[in-house]
Amino acid sequence: MTTNTNPKGIRAGIAGIKSGVTNIIGAAKLISRDGREQLKDEIAIAKHELKTKGIAVGKGAAFLVVAVVFALLLTIALVSAIILGLSTVMPGWAAALLVSLIFLIILAICALIGIKRVKAELPFKPESAIFGVLFDLGVLKEGSAMTAERLSAEIQERAEAKRKAAEEAAEKARQEAEERKARGEEEPKPPTIEEIKARAAERRTYLASLRDQIEVDANGVQAGTENLIAGVKAIPTEVVTEVTETGKRLQQNISKPEVVKARWVSFTALGVSLTAAVSFLRKLLRR
Repeated sequence: MTTNTNPKGIRAGIAGIKSGVTNIIGAAKLISRDGREQLKDEIAIAKHELKTKGIAVGKGAAFLVVAVVFALLLTIALVSAIILGLSTVMPGWAAALLVSLIFLIILAICALIGIKRVKAELPFKPESAIFGVLFDLGVLKEGSAMTAERLSAEIQERAEAKRKAAEEAAEKARQEAEERKARGEEEPKPPTIEEIKARAAERRTYLASLRDQIEVDANGVQAGTENLIAGVKAIPTEVVTEVTETGKRLQQNISKPEVVKARWVSFTALGVSLTAAVSFLRKLLRR
């Protein structure tokens, strides 16, 4: 492989490397921007799929509800049988009241136990684990300056800021809706799932082309860098080679009398000319 050791060629190589790096950075920024939009569309598609499956599950759950209704009817029938059985040894109203009282006691006990356990687990998220992770990250970032009390205060501040931001966003959306209504404009319709899928497919193709372009630019930068390094390394070798060749030519010229004579005549003429010029300048200065 030949390398260009011309300074202009080296500058051109540096400019090519710089251009390639600039293209890579630009493509990376586009991938970062479009990647976020792509992620949003993929999440929207996932939500639609979950909604579709939820509807299918709901249809199946409807049959389960029907089964539960008939189970309740069965329970009523059994309770009626129990009441009728007890009415043989006591009045019918007393038998019904006794059975109802037993059911009320069971219901109250189960309800109290359930409410107590549910309240104990609220909210439904691993708060201690989340706090521990945030605490560890804070310690790694700031060392002993991070304390549990400080982290708790920061979490409360972030929660409050998030709540205010949500309220401001809701208020802004409400104002925009009122302004559109005052102008007689229709509410913007959300894109359909088909539109989201088509948009995601187009963006996926575009991201793939950007990725391929980054690979091409990276290969170009690598090749340009290798050529530039090889060219810079070759400069001292070529300088030495040129000096050696010049010395050989000078030695060959010295060994040839006719060449020495011709060179000597030229040097003599040059010396005479310089002497005459110096004498002329002296005369001018004396005047």
